[in-house]
Amino acid sequence: MAVLVEARSVIVRRDAIDERLEGGWERFLNLAGRTLCTDGHLARVGFLHPTQVRHFNQDLQQLGLTVATEGRFIHAAVVDQMYGLTLPCDWLEIGRVPHEDGTEIGYAQLVDARHPRTPVTSFQQVAVHEGWTTEFTRGMTLQMPESEDHFPGIHLTSEPPHGRWRS
Repeated sequence: MAVLVEARSVIVRRDAIDERLEGGWERFLNLAGRTLCTDGHLARVGFLHPTQVRHFNQDLQQLGLTVATEGRFIHAAVVDQMYGLTLPCDWLEIGRVPHEDGTEIGYAQLVDARHPRTPVTSFQQVAVHEGWTTEFTRGMTLQMPESEDHFPGIHLTSEPPHGRWRS
């Protein structure tokens, strides 16, 4: 299974939440808000603005997770709907799969030795948040503000910096 990638998604390893986050899954639920979706291995929370991403990641770090160190994602990763991974990440694969209405949907999937990877070939394999429709995804490209402070230390171009989308 996989989780939705839309707008700016913070993807968190579920095992890190359970093992390292102060207050565990219940505390994470309180932080996450209505854009949370999970496939059991990953939890995804979406944001429109980079400042929201930064604040959420700071909250995660204050509660015991390491978002990134030495230029690599550790327990959580930031994936941009347009550009892909914003730093290298050994445990996450991103890709796109078509929805029945033709909309291309971004996804993220855990990749590690303990969880054999099953190729994502249909939209039914992607966990989405309650109330989600393809209208959200199509509308995101028009709503997401762009700025140089998009992600600190990372300057985005038309190419994904650290993870090309798979189709």
